Amino acid sequence: MKPFERTLLIVLAIGAALIAAGAALRTETPKADTEIAVCDVYNVMERLMNSDRIAPAIQEKQDAIAAEIKPLEDQLRLLQQELQAANQEDPSFQAKVQRFEQLRQQYFQLQQALTVEMQRFIAEKQVEAFELARDSASGIAEEMGYTYLVNSRDANKRIEVGGNTPDNVTASVLSRVMLMLPEEDNITEDVIEELNLENVDVTDEDE
Repeated sequence: MKPFERTLLIVLAIGAALIAAGAALRTETPKADTEIAVCDVYNVMERLMNSDRIAPAIQEKQDAIAAEIKPLEDQLRLLQQELQAANQEDPSFQAKVQRFEQLRQQYFQLQQALTVEMQRFIAEKQVEAFELARDSASGIAEEMGYTYLVNSRDANKRIEVGGNTPDNVTASVLSRVMLMLPEEDNITEDVIEELNLENVDVTDEDE
């Protein structure tokens, strides 16, 4: 046998031994227990959005936006009243019409900008609510010894068709991630209690 052939056989033998040892190790090593908990984070988020933690800030923002656009609304209303009472033969009538159109255009632009601003503010508060719900649920799940935490609606809750669009029904189906789970592994109520949200009203998810 040539030297290089002898070396190759030794390398192959060592490789086979390592593979066999690795397979044995994998077979003998027990898998870690997998414990799965579920939390309806959507429900917790909605409660948070309606709670004293977040709802007052949203109302304050809405009031600020209404106050910002009100002067322009008042000008438009006053000028509209003047135009309705004015004589169309008056030389100043066309100037007032042009002024009204300018103000209305400004109003629509401001309204659009403020709508985007309000939507962004609400989105930021939704993220805040999600993070609060997630952190609370994760902490509770860890304390209870769970290794996985899944965000899911109650799969047994009926999806109402009336008033719903196909897209809404699809969204409701997709939100029911866990189709079967022991009730004791649902920690939603524990999270609601920890965040003091028991008395906060929420709307039906499928209405």
